[in-house]
Amino acid sequence: MGRFDEKIMLVTGATSGIGRAVAIRAAKEGATVVAVGRNEERGAAVVAAMEEAGGKGEFMKCDVSNKDAVKALFAEIQEKYGKLDVAVNNAGIVGASKTVEELEDDDWFQVIDANLNSCFFCCRRSKADAAIRWSHRERVQCCGNAWIPFRSSLCCK
Repeated sequence: MGRFDEKIMLVTGATSGIGRAVAIRAAKEGATVVAVGRNEERGAAVVAAMEEAGGKGEFMKCDVSNKDAVKALFAEIQEKYGKLDVAVNNAGIVGASKTVEELEDDDWFQVIDANLNSCFFCCRRSKADAAIRWSHRERVQCCGNAWIPFRSSLCCK
């Protein structure tokens, strides 16, 4: 038995990096993983990797920085699974390779939407959606602190 047997797990940002690794490991540990991202080709690849690891899951395309898209995502999860046990709100971007002086407002807002608002929209939707039954109310928010030259979105706090 795996530690996530019979659990439904949402992983945003699941098509690359930490999100991909979490999705594959969770599937290997018995979770049915709803791998969320924006790229269908990479989504198919992570599903194949989950299956290769002996697990199961599916890809759902969603831009989690869009609150209406998140609402539709949670409606689809409810319709298909009827519950959500674990949510890993991992989606995020690095942003433009510019100094603070060069960074345009739209560049900044894109990072805030992807790294902050996406987590808020998913957490709010999971809490507000009474139709989704949380068996353990487990939520994981992945955050990283890193200093990368010319990555103003990560360095400004």
